[in-house]
Amino acid sequence: VESELRAKALADELKVGFVSLCPSFILGPERGPSDGSGFSVSMVLSWMRGEQKVRSLLISDVRDVAAAHLAAAKATPGQRFIVSTEVRPLPEEVAQVLREVVASAWGSEAAKAIRATSPPTDGPACMRTSAAMRILSGPGAQEVQCKERLGELQIHCRDALETVRDMASHL
Repeated sequence: VESELRAKALADELKVGFVSLCPSFILGPERGPSDGSGFSVSMVLSWMRGEQKVRSLLISDVRDVAAAHLAAAKATPGQRFIVSTEVRPLPEEVAQVLREVVASAWGSEAAKAIRATSPPTDGPACMRTSAAMRILSGPGAQEVQCKERLGELQIHCRDALETVRDMASHL
């Protein structure tokens, strides 16, 4: 938010229009070969190698964020858009996608190393299931409302699991 405020102040000073785009965690395929040094790339690689447990994230696809930037150039100044899926996938859903990609690329033994973070272990049993997680705020529950607003830019965020699959397939 601080950088957004600074950008707005600079736009006011320069007397130019300002549209704010706020993406969630950006994932997606790289444009070329990856050296694995970027934060999101190194994180997904660590999941694929079984070095870290897969966790749940609210995801935006780099391709959707790029398209939103192009569309925002034509938008009415003074607007703010959240660029994201509205629901974070469950860690096990992401892990399963990664297992499929890793099994295909590196073999089934490598895929066995992929683990997801566990549901909460405290509280009543009914709150510790995947179904309960989908109802509660957190993984699987709608966290943001941005689909309608993104429609004003003619942007539709692709499914988070599709993004994970595409990214993992390129690494």
